[in-house]
Amino acid sequence: MKLAVAAANLDEVQALITFLQNQAQQLNPFHFRLKNLEIQILITGSGILRTTYGLTRYFQHQSVDLFIHSGLAIPISEDLNEAKVYQVSDDIFFNEKRDKNPLNKLVGSAGNKEFPFDNGKLKNPHSGRFLPLAVSITNESGQIDEDSIQSLKGENDTCLLLTQDNSAVFFTAILEKINFFSIRAALASKDHEDKFEENKKEAITLLNSTLIDIILTLTE
Repeated sequence: MKLAVAAANLDEVQALITFLQNQAQQLNPFHFRLKNLEIQILITGSGILRTTYGLTRYFQHQSVDLFIHSGLAIPISEDLNEAKVYQVSDDIFFNEKRDKNPLNKLVGSAGNKEFPFDNGKLKNPHSGRFLPLAVSITNESGQIDEDSIQSLKGENDTCLLLTQDNSAVFFTAILEKINFFSIRAALASKDHEDKFEENKKEAITLLNSTLIDIILTLTE
């Protein structure tokens, strides 16, 4: 089985890489074999453009059985006292005119047959749940106004996570017909401004622990 794990930045998966360097056979930099599992780590860079380019280039030259995109996110629908890892089932590419120009209308009828849109959401067509579910809101600026947050909360009954690139992940994986999961570690909301780096470190630790658990499960 061949698995690809992608992240925007190296520090988000450094603990996973260290684990693989210690426990797996290293075939090449960022390329490992653990029992029956071949694992490649991909660092795309942050933002929609870099993520789209990095993933598209990779999938045009590589075939995989499973792709996991991992990263951080900001919870916008609830306050978290500690970091928490979610499995993202749907993504919404946010813009202020989204209500006037729903994504499914912008894509057109041909796009609706190709991509699994539902009420403006880009949906992961692959089933399977092993973590709490969330919906990601992608806005490359990393900011969203309070009125929009309240509107989105009214339209969605699950946790909402703000990301800068998850629409690119969903779009590329679906376009390339890749079996994928999107996993996000949400930062704790406590003292967000004063303890951002501490909260980020906590989320990265939990994210890597979850990735290692998934990999060990796949090797059983």
